[in-house]
Amino acid sequence: MEVIGRRTLDKQAKNNNTLQQIINEFVEKVEKAAWKDDADLKVSFPTADRIFRNVYVFDLTGNDRTLTLVYFANGQVQIVWAGNCVSTVVYEPLHLSN
Repeated sequence: MEVIGRRTLDKQAKNNNTLQQIINEFVEKVEKAAWKDDADLKVSFPTADRIFRNVYVFDLTGNDRTLTLVYFANGQVQIVWAGNCVSTVVYEPLHLSN
């Protein structure tokens, strides 16, 4: 899968080497994936939550999450938000149409 918006994740991990390593591992796992549908995604990330159509939330750590758009047909995962339970760090435009 192609990851779009990696910069959004990296901004969340600014000055946090542990979170940056987790993000690197997340991105590497996504880029190696070839998801065709929700079931494939859930094999890679069983705790990912589908919240609307192609909108998914991935738990990176206990508090850090990322909101994504997953386009199975195009092989793309677009990062649109990264933040945690305490504060919101970065938003990108959210486009819900495919």
